[in-house]
Amino acid sequence: MDFSSIFESTARTANMVGTGMQAGGSLFSAFNKFAYADSAEQAGKMTALQMRQQASDVQAASQRTAWSVERQGELMASRALAVAAASGGGASDPTVVNLIAKNAGEFAYRKAVALYEGESKAQGLRYGADVKEYEGKAVAASARAAGIASMFKAGTSIMSGYATDDSLFKRFGGGGPDMKELD
Repeated sequence: MDFSSIFESTARTANMVGTGMQAGGSLFSAFNKFAYADSAEQAGKMTALQMRQQASDVQAASQRTAWSVERQGELMASRALAVAAASGGGASDPTVVNLIAKNAGEFAYRKAVALYEGESKAQGLRYGADVKEYEGKAVAASARAAGIASMFKAGTSIMSGYATDDSLFKRFGGGGPDMKELD
């Protein structure tokens, strides 16, 4: 029984199977990394979209609050005039004018604060949205680079397997693979 031909055939088959599995695993890893890249980029875009929507909502809510504060100021001024008129005083009385002016200033301040708070929160959310988009793109670029590296690894596995196959043939008297088979 010729053990060298059995070993030669078994070793070559095992090498080819191992090389194929190694290359296949690297390709699977590459495709997985490409899919992850797309998912990361989409997640960044979706998070950014949600944050921009929240920014719009916050800004709208602050505008509504500012309108409400302005309305309260108008009602307060109207009430002050009505109370002054009912008590026999006039609208031009210095005390009434000072009270109305003081209240108008207070309500203008409250309105400005409401608008500022809304704009500040909205601006923070918009900035956060930009950051999330950037993060998604950065993670995607990194994952794509890792995917390309895995594809190179698959190629390296095939070349390494071929070199090992060549070495087995030389070691066990086969003379190496026929280069014409590769054409």
